[in-house]
Amino acid sequence: MQMSRPQSRGVGRTGTNARVAGSRMGTSAMRMGTSAGSRNPGVGLLTDIRVQDRPLTQMGVHVSGGGNKPGRQIYDKSYYMTQLRQKVNELRDALERFNGEMVSIQNDNNTFSMLEKRYEQLIKSVRNLEGELADYNLALDKQRTDTRPEEVTYMYQLLKGQNDAQRMELDQLFLEKKGHEEEIKKFDEILDSFTRADEEKLNDLHPEQRLEYDELQAESRKINLAQLRHEVDMISHNLAMGEARLRQEPLRLRMQEHKEKRVQLFSRLSALEQQAKESQLSIPEQRDLLLQKVKDNNQEIVRTEERILETRKETENLKKQLIEVNASAEQSSADQQKYEVLFTKDQEMTKFLEDFPKNLKDEQAKCAAKQQEILGVLSDTSKYLGQRSADLDRLGQELDDELEFKKTQLDQSRGTNVKLLGQVDKRKQELEKIRTLDSKISQELQSLDDRQKEMQKEIEEKYLHAESMRAEKLSQTSELQRRKGKYEARLAQLHNLVHFLQIRVEGKRQQLTDNETSQNLEALENKIKGYEQNLFHMQTFIAAREAEADFGQQREKVLGTMESINKILISNCLRIPPMAGY
Repeated sequence: MQMSRPQSRGVGRTGTNARVAGSRMGTSAMRMGTSAGSRNPGVGLLTDIRVQDRPLTQMGVHVSGGGNKPGRQIYDKSYYMTQLRQKVNELRDALERFNGEMVSIQNDNNTFSMLEKRYEQLIKSVRNLEGELADYNLALDKQRTDTRPEEVTYMYQLLKGQNDAQRMELDQLFLEKKGHEEEIKKFDEILDSFTRADEEKLNDLHPEQRLEYDELQAESRKINLAQLRHEVDMISHNLAMGEARLRQEPLRLRMQEHKEKRVQLFSRLSALEQQAKESQLSIPEQRDLLLQKVKDNNQEIVRTEERILETRKETENLKKQLIEVNASAEQSSADQQKYEVLFTKDQEMTKFLEDFPKNLKDEQAKCAAKQQEILGVLSDTSKYLGQRSADLDRLGQELDDELEFKKTQLDQSRGTNVKLLGQVDKRKQELEKIRTLDSKISQELQSLDDRQKEMQKEIEEKYLHAESMRAEKLSQTSELQRRKGKYEARLAQLHNLVHFLQIRVEGKRQQLTDNETSQNLEALENKIKGYEQNLFHMQTFIAAREAEADFGQQREKVLGTMESINKILISNCLRIPPMAGY
């Protein structure tokens, strides 16, 4: 009993010096106090205590004879290793359990995929069987209602015609869809080519310009077309106002005036340089140059007079043609085409006659200017020559007087001349640089203007083409949406029709199930299937036995061996010589 009872914690536990009840107690234990002198029984005697219901104590089911022992105070390496092994075992068990669950889930997935494929196959077979059943039901209905074969044929042809028409319509729609897809693909390719061309052009830009273009492109994606157009209009208006303001800007006007003055000064400088070059020539060369100018002016006057004569002749011819045209117009006023031709010629001649006085005055003014220029040149030449002949002696004396003085200043002038020539060359180089820089700036500005116009034109053409393509695609989209709605309505009708036919099929199937003849036919079919299976097994068994009992090969082999033996015997008999006396 003591080995099997449970152990309590701290209840009824005796110390080291405790004694068992009923043993001899010490003197101090036998002495009782004033309160212990009552004769009432103790609580333990009055309480129903069941030893087997005691809770377990810390030291197990046995009651420890000693006092309370403290638990583990120092945890060494073995304790932690034991705890670690326990945790590792628990983790291993958990991993094994998880792996088992994963394997089971994978198997379930594989089984589910196999069953799903099997389900799809069965659904297809069920659909085929339902179609066959519908055909059988239709044939059975026609047989019950005594429908003539002609009516069945007519209905078949009618349904076939409807199906063919729908098939042709669907094929046509498919072809249209394919054509639209090809057109869309072509447009996409065109757009891609435009995009690639734009990318190539953008790659040629400066990185800063490309970055600015990317930023503007990102902004254009955020802004809609109407807002963009509004902003473009505002920018164009502001640009026009800015240009107008710049045109009226005083500094710009002053710059324009300075440019014009600069051009005038350059032209004057070139004229002065030409005059300086001419002044450095000798007197015979100057005379030849003046004579050449006079000859050129005379030739120009002659050419101008020839043009005047040609113009007068042409005027007279035109007047004659006008008279002839007027005469012919009076004779054939009904001919509208000739009248139009004559009217056109009349306008041309009228315009020529109106402009003739002005042109004549211009030519005469040019001739007068040339004559005045020739007279001025001749007068200057004669004056210079007369002055030279009159003052020749005086000039010679003055030159003799100044010769000595010039000789003394010659050496000084040579050094100054060299310095001045160096400065002149330097100034000429600077002038050439300024001219070259001006021409380069003008060329760059012109090229930039042309480039800007070209890019603006390309952008306008691209946006215009994009608008037309967008409108076309929107119209195609609306047409396709309309067709989609139409076919969706037709699809809903077909769904309703299919649902109605399914209900009829279910009713017919139920009637077929409840029909006694059908049940008999099904039973007969099952019997026939059983008979066919038995027949197949018997045929298989017979074929196997025939294959086992087929000795044809052995027979052929034996006959071949016998034939070879007979040939050998016959040949041996023919070799034996005949015996004497026979």
